[in-house]
Amino acid sequence: TMPVFHAPPSCPSCEPAPFVIFERVDTFCIVLFTVEYVLRFITSAFTRVELTNEEELIDCMTKEETLRSPSGPQRMLTFALHWPNVIDLLAILPSYMSWIMEAFSGGGTPDVEHDLMVKVTRLMRVVRALRLGRRFEAVIIVVNTMKRSIRALWVLILNLTMGVLVWGAILYYLEQGVYDPDTGAFLRPEDNNNPTPFASIPHSFWFAMVTATTVGYGDVVPVTNGGRVVAGLNMVYSLCVLALPIGVIGSNFDVV
Repeated sequence: TMPVFHAPPSCPSCEPAPFVIFERVDTFCIVLFTVEYVLRFITSAFTRVELTNEEELIDCMTKEETLRSPSGPQRMLTFALHWPNVIDLLAILPSYMSWIMEAFSGGGTPDVEHDLMVKVTRLMRVVRALRLGRRFEAVIIVVNTMKRSIRALWVLILNLTMGVLVWGAILYYLEQGVYDPDTGAFLRPEDNNNPTPFASIPHSFWFAMVTATTVGYGDVVPVTNGGRVVAGLNMVYSLCVLALPIGVIGSNFDVV
């Protein structure tokens, strides 16, 4: 995407395109990834992956039930639905979708919807970066820690959601301002009669979420005394909620 790596436009209305060498390298990588994925998909029917997972192996050895080995198609389906393999598939599909759309366009001038679809498809190539994550031990440790801490994370999400709903609704009524029939908007006298950014309760959720996550962009701020008090309570509540799962995640990190 850097302009220095773009070739000059071929026509006055054309957009600059990357050098051809980048497309060739991209095509080579896609073909290589496709061959790898297909080979792993075919061989998955004959691979006993349950023997490579220590927890599943111990669980199978300690069960009193009769063990049944899955069939080849079942192993292939399990392989296709396994999340690392889904990431691998999503990493190569966008390129094929882009090639198909370009083939159907016939080389003519694409319309707006087609151009948007091509851009979205190309953006999905970022998924390839996730392929590297499962190759590094540090990333695997973090993922396993998050898996063990899933209950604490759900509690965090629930408390944050409840806080955003409650504080956002309160801030809306405190920062709504006075309705001006001439402009058709609510104005805040404390802010030199400028339109209020808390135009609705969903608009107020943005301030509550930014405050709850301790980001604090400063693009939306309360100006009334009541709004500032509620914003302070939102900050204190959010700090307490965010601190709760840290101990659980830290202890699980030590275990992993």
